[in-house]
Amino acid sequence: MFFERDSESTDRRSVNVATFLTFAFWGSFLLFMSIYSMWVLDDLYNIHSVILFIGLVIFFTTRLFIEISQKRK
Repeated sequence: MFFERDSESTDRRSVNVATFLTFAFWGSFLLFMSIYSMWVLDDLYNIHSVILFIGLVIFFTTRLFIEISQKRK
Protein backbone atom coordinates (compact mmCIF):
# COMPACT_ATOMS: atom_id res chain seq x y z
CA MET A 1 0.00 0.00 0.00
CA PHE A 2 2.60 2.57 0.98
CA PHE A 3 5.63 1.31 -0.87
CA GLU A 4 4.03 -0.33 -3.86
CA ARG A 5 4.42 1.31 -7.19
CA ASP A 6 1.23 2.29 -8.92
CA SER A 7 1.12 -0.33 -11.60
CA GLU A 8 -1.58 -1.96 -13.61
CA SER A 9 -1.41 -5.03 -11.38
CA THR A 10 -2.61 -3.01 -8.36
CA ASP A 11 -6.40 -2.89 -8.22
CA ARG A 12 -7.20 0.63 -7.08
CA ARG A 13 -10.86 -0.18 -6.39
CA SER A 14 -10.01 -2.93 -3.90
CA VAL A 15 -7.47 -0.70 -2.16
CA ASN A 16 -9.98 2.16 -1.90
CA VAL A 17 -12.75 -0.07 -0.51
CA ALA A 18 -10.37 -1.72 1.96
CA THR A 19 -9.08 1.67 3.11
CA PHE A 20 -12.62 2.97 3.61
CA LEU A 21 -13.66 -0.09 5.63
CA THR A 22 -10.52 0.10 7.77
CA PHE A 23 -11.03 3.75 8.66
CA ALA A 24 -14.74 3.17 9.23
CA PHE A 25 -13.86 0.40 11.70
CA TRP A 26 -11.25 2.51 13.47
CA GLY A 27 -13.55 5.53 13.69
CA SER A 28 -16.57 3.60 14.93
CA PHE A 29 -14.56 1.62 17.47
CA LEU A 30 -12.85 4.72 18.85
CA LEU A 31 -16.23 6.47 19.05
CA PHE A 32 -17.63 3.47 20.95
CA MET A 33 -14.65 3.54 23.33
CA SER A 34 -15.09 7.24 24.05
CA ILE A 35 -18.83 6.89 24.70
CA TYR A 36 -18.21 3.86 26.90
CA SER A 37 -15.61 5.67 28.96
CA MET A 38 -17.96 8.65 29.43
CA TRP A 39 -20.92 6.54 30.58
CA VAL A 40 -19.13 3.97 32.68
CA LEU A 41 -16.49 6.44 33.90
CA ASP A 42 -13.86 3.77 33.48
CA ASP A 43 -11.43 3.45 30.63
CA LEU A 44 -11.06 0.23 28.77
CA TYR A 45 -7.65 -1.32 28.88
CA ASN A 46 -5.03 0.18 26.65
CA ILE A 47 -5.88 -1.81 23.54
CA HIS A 48 -4.80 0.63 20.85
CA SER A 49 -2.27 -1.79 19.39
CA VAL A 50 -4.98 -4.45 19.17
CA ILE A 51 -7.25 -1.98 17.36
CA LEU A 52 -4.42 -1.19 14.94
CA PHE A 53 -3.77 -4.88 14.29
CA ILE A 54 -7.47 -5.66 13.72
CA GLY A 55 -7.68 -2.72 11.30
CA LEU A 56 -4.73 -4.03 9.31
CA VAL A 57 -6.28 -7.50 9.20
CA ILE A 58 -9.53 -5.96 7.94
CA PHE A 59 -7.62 -4.04 5.26
CA PHE A 60 -5.68 -6.98 3.87
CA THR A 61 -8.54 -9.49 4.03
CA THR A 62 -10.96 -7.06 2.36
CA ARG A 63 -8.46 -6.36 -0.38
CA LEU A 64 -7.85 -10.08 -0.87
CA PHE A 65 -11.58 -10.94 -1.01
CA ILE A 66 -12.33 -8.19 -3.53
CA GLU A 67 -9.43 -9.21 -5.77
CA ILE A 68 -10.47 -12.88 -5.64
CA SER A 69 -14.10 -12.03 -6.41
CA GLN A 70 -13.08 -9.87 -9.37
CA LYS A 71 -10.86 -12.61 -10.80
CA ARG A 72 -13.80 -15.05 -10.74
CA LYS A 73 -15.90 -12.73 -12.90
